[in-house]
Amino acid sequence: MGPAPLLALLLVFSLPAYAQEAADDAPPPTNAANLDQWLAVPEPVMVEHMTISKCEEPFGPALEDLVPVTAELSGTATLYAIPCSAGQTRPTYRLYVHETGEIEGVHPTFPAVFTRAYGWQGTARVYDVDWDAGTSRLTAEGPRDEDGRIGVGVWSWGSFGLKLERYSLIDANGNAERVYPPAE
Repeated sequence: MGPAPLLALLLVFSLPAYAQEAADDAPPPTNAANLDQWLAVPEPVMVEHMTISKCEEPFGPALEDLVPVTAELSGTATLYAIPCSAGQTRPTYRLYVHETGEIEGVHPTFPAVFTRAYGWQGTARVYDVDWDAGTSRLTAEGPRDEDGRIGVGVWSWGSFGLKLERYSLIDANGNAERVYPPAE
């Protein structure tokens, strides 16, 4: 079963019964560019995403303007940032690495983030994901610190995982406090 039939099944079977009748009469998503980007996500990645996460419907109203972010990490590894929720002020994404080489499979990825309240931890969801293909770096936001500053990290691909290069807490005025690497 390819990605298109899988997405159709997920959309049909994930709707509550009372919404099914309305969905049967609803037109398909009209944003062809968004649909193409969703259909480019391999079936194993979507199965992993839909079975291990509590995310909003991929084609539901909350996520209709968001698309997955795809990044080729190596000849056998691809990073997929799949939209999870619209959030109150910014969208969240879950990260997966799809390996097609010797150790084939889909691996959820938990990048390191920092808050003063909890210190360093891995997180299942990050915000405002961006992949720079020229530098092969992922930029994303972590949770807000207790004083309202947003954590912003930059990661690159190591030989088998995302490697944190820089993490800062940024306030509403754009002032940044570098958390990692520590200031010298």
